[in-house]
This record gives sequence, structure tokens and C-alpha cells, in this order.
Amino acid sequence: MKNVVILSICLILFYNFSTAQQIDNGKINYKKKKNSEKAYNDGISKILNKDYYAAISDFDKALQLNPSFVEALLQRGKAKFQLNDEYGALADFNQAIEIKSNYGEAYFNRGYVTFIFDSTSVDVSDFDKAIQLGYQNPEVYYYRGLVKLLKKDYDGAIFDFSLAIERKPNYAKAYHDRGTTKVMINDYQGAIYDFRLAVNYNPNFVIAYNNMGSAKKKIGDFQGSINDYTAAIMLDSTFYISYNNRGGAKLILGDIEGAIFDFETALILKEDYYPAISNLGNVAAQTGDYEKAVEYYDMAIELNSEHGIGYVNRGLAKELLGDLEGACMDWRMASELGVEDAATYLEECE
Repeated sequence: MKNVVILSICLILFYNFSTAQQIDNGKINYKKKKNSEKAYNDGISKILNKDYYAAISDFDKALQLNPSFVEALLQRGKAKFQLNDEYGALADFNQAIEIKSNYGEAYFNRGYVTFIFDSTSVDVSDFDKAIQLGYQNPEVYYYRGLVKLLKKDYDGAIFDFSLAIERKPNYAKAYHDRGTTKVMINDYQGAIYDFRLAVNYNPNFVIAYNNMGSAKKKIGDFQGSINDYTAAIMLDSTFYISYNNRGGAKLILGDIEGAIFDFETALILKEDYYPAISNLGNVAAQTGDYEKAVEYYDMAIELNSEHGIGYVNRGLAKELLGDLEGACMDWRMASELGVEDAATYLEECE
């Protein structure tokens, strides 16, 4: 009987020891989890303060305590992106996706970072996957639209920008880029509508004013275009593109002095801006100084050897100076560069 009692006591003692160990391990795991969450929250606070290096340090701590903490991987990747560490950011997003294959936000961020650093080779697969997984942030549609715009899928781009706007009705960038896409398909009235909404939601949107002016110029509303270019210039007096564009509208309306002022101002702001130099050539040609016009076109083409319109206009100036052979050489070059109007002038060279 003594042996039985002793055996029972041993079993009881062994059983009690095992339970205590499990409880201790549970306390340790719980403590690690709480410390990991605290480090993560500290990192989020530092991201909000744009202290990205410190945030990364906190996310490192969180991941040391909990290596499968996908939210910490995501936020660390975002912080690395802010520090231009493309590969570090992508590595974190990839790891988050490996751990959690249905993590829509990680797919979006991977697509976004890839787009920012290499927009020419990016595709829409990560954005598609994010949407498929239920990630409905307006930016996923916006950036998928940008990719489609770059790939010249204009209908697809307009569709995605519209979806972004549905989810964020005051999304000025989406209105602007939808307008830009409409310009590509010659829907200038639709583009003007979108640009107007873009500046309505963002009154400081310089590029939107500029592009609205260009769309108005396309439909013959030259005074309206001048007003929009002026609005852009008032917002940013260093924006040389709007000076050049406003000068072009003034030239069409016969305001020679105003046009010269704008083209020269554009060149003061950016001395190698070949469109403004070429436009000074247009002013010279319009006032009958064809030799001066050729000089300006020479300078513009020297700065950009693929300036097709410059070749066309220099050819016209040379023709008026009696140099048909030189004119034909310029028109052939313009044709090779894809300027459709050049074919009409080349008929004179046959």
C-alpha cells in the first residue's frame, strides 16, 4: 500500500509541475505580444510625426517579439519608402504577403511603390489583386488608372479614375488625370469639365489651371485659355510652362508684345526651354523676319533634335526665304518624327 501511495503522489507532483510551466509560457507569450503591440503603436506615432528612422526602429522591435506581425511589416515598409528605400519597402511588403496571402493593403502598397520607382514597367496585377481581396481605398483605383493611362488604355483609365471619384467625390487629382485622359481622346469639353472640378476641390492646383487653359485653346477659346494660364501664374510665378502657353494664345489673338513678354519670361525662368525659343521663332515669322525665325528654330532644334514642329516651321521659313531644298530636308525630318502635317508640305518637294 505504501508503494501505491508513493506512486500516486509522484504522479500528482509531476502533473502539477507541467501545468505551472504552461501557465508561465502563456504569461511570457502574452507579455511578448503586449510589448510588440506597444512598440508597433510607438512606431505609428512616430510615422505621424514623420520621424521615419525612429519608427523603423520601433517596428523592428515589434517584429523581433512577433515575427509574423504583418501590420508591423506593412508600416515598416511604408516608413522605408518615405526614406527612398525602395528595395527595403518591397521586401517588407513581400514578406507580409507571404505571411498573409489575402492582405489587400500589402498588395496595393507593393504596386504603388513599384509604380513610383518604375512607372514604365509596372502592371496592374497588384492593384487588381488588392481590389479582388476587398481593398477599396480610392487610391487603388487611382493608381491603376494611372498605369492604364501610361499604357494608353484610355477607356480603362477613365473607368478607374471614375471609380476613385465615386469613393472620394473631392478627389482633385483623379478629376485632373481623368481630364488629362480625355484630352488624349480629343474630348476637350469633357476635359475642361474635369479640370474645373479639380481646381474647385483644390484651388491651388497649378497644373490643372494650365491644362484647362490648353484644353480651351484646343476648342478656340483663346481668351479663356489666357485667363486659366494667368490663374496658374498667379499661383506660381515661376511656372514657365504657363508663361509659354499664355504667350501662344496671345500670339494667336495678335498680341505680339504680350506674346514676346511671355516667351522671354519663360526663358528667364528656364533658359533652355526650347518650346519658348521655337515660339519666338513663330513671332519672328509672323512679323516677316524669316531669317530671325530660322535662327530661333535652329536654337530650339539644337536643344531638342526631335522637335518635330520646329522642323516644320523652320522649313516654312526657309521656303519663304527661297531655300526650297533646305525646306524639304526639314519637312522630311519632321515626317520621320511623326508630324502628320509634314506630308502636306512634302508635296511641294516632288
